[in-house]
Amino acid sequence: MIETTIRQYFVLTALSRFGVGFIMAIYTMYLMEKGLTLFEVNLVNCAYFATLFICEIPTGAIADVFGRKMSYVLSCVLYGIGMLVYGISDSFFGFIAAEMICAVGSTCATGAFQGWFVSSLRHYGYTGRTTRLLSREHMIGQAASIAGAVMGPFLLGISAGLPWIVGGMIHLVAAVLSTYWMKEEYFTRGTLSLRDRLLKMKAVTRTSMRYVRSEQNFRFVICLGIAQLIAIKSPDMQWQPFFSTAFGTPALLGILWAGIIAASIAGAWLAPCFLSLVHGNERWALVVANIGIGVGIVATILFNLPFGLAAFLLHEAARGLWKPLKDSYLQDTMPDAERATIASFESMFTHHLGGLLGLLLGGLLVKYTSIPTTWTVVSVVLIAATLTVARKR
Repeated sequence: MIETTIRQYFVLTALSRFGVGFIMAIYTMYLMEKGLTLFEVNLVNCAYFATLFICEIPTGAIADVFGRKMSYVLSCVLYGIGMLVYGISDSFFGFIAAEMICAVGSTCATGAFQGWFVSSLRHYGYTGRTTRLLSREHMIGQAASIAGAVMGPFLLGISAGLPWIVGGMIHLVAAVLSTYWMKEEYFTRGTLSLRDRLLKMKAVTRTSMRYVRSEQNFRFVICLGIAQLIAIKSPDMQWQPFFSTAFGTPALLGILWAGIIAASIAGAWLAPCFLSLVHGNERWALVVANIGIGVGIVATILFNLPFGLAAFLLHEAARGLWKPLKDSYLQDTMPDAERATIASFESMFTHHLGGLLGLLLGGLLVKYTSIPTTWTVVSVVLIAATLTVARKR
């Protein structure tokens, strides 16, 4: 069952990333062609992150109490619906509505899917560290995203909303497969009433909050993660207009996105080796990865295109290195019963709060200055914050 669980986890990961990949190389340019400014594009994405922040903990507790399988299936359904709504929308508020639906779907998967995977492995007798498995998961997901990103611009040429519609249908397929594949033999459902389940959700949330407050490792990751998200949201939202003059057509931007994902895969692949180089010190590995991200961002705008592009890809590789190191660092120390809820706390603060702050800061900076100035400011913030956190630890 261990090998079956691993295989199913990788396939479902690939499907979800493949579906999202269709829009990754065209997202910002598509919204700008619909009449939105870069600041308005950031506001649309802010709706996504604000919804994530509000819904993260309740959906994490639902996963731990009602079952992580149910939570993940619901995630696939909602994300699929959100992408379909995106595909038929043609206004600022229509895009915001689609983002909010996708955000609720995303929170249902956060912690639940990875928590199901790790808890299932432990239940079936797996005793090893999860670093290599989570590193492989990241590489598989990114490879699937490459395929979607290369196909997305061609679908855009057929019909503007087609990449979103195809991506949404793929998520609905993932929902059907996960319904039949995912087993929760470690999970005891019992015969609790709805009221008792809600009370249990409250208890799980309180236990998770005590863990978050008392666990120094967790707070360390939170601080580094928030700093990172504040910095990376600007290049995330602005790389398409930044490189568009050099690459021109959406199809070439799709190829560039494939290069970005390839760099991220390389970083994830190197994660176990890099951890060995720092003698298993995961804290220092995370610090170095964060600094590498900041250096890569600022170097992108300091050099001309060939070297600037190389620096941008190096920053993506550092981001690929970060994720499996961070996931393994947290998953290997979390208590099993509250795994999804605690992971939701981490995602709420780092990904959602940090991302929201990054979108607001980046949007304001690019509105009143320029993309190069914006990237310089956020990279300096990231490097300074990372060094400050490292010194305090």
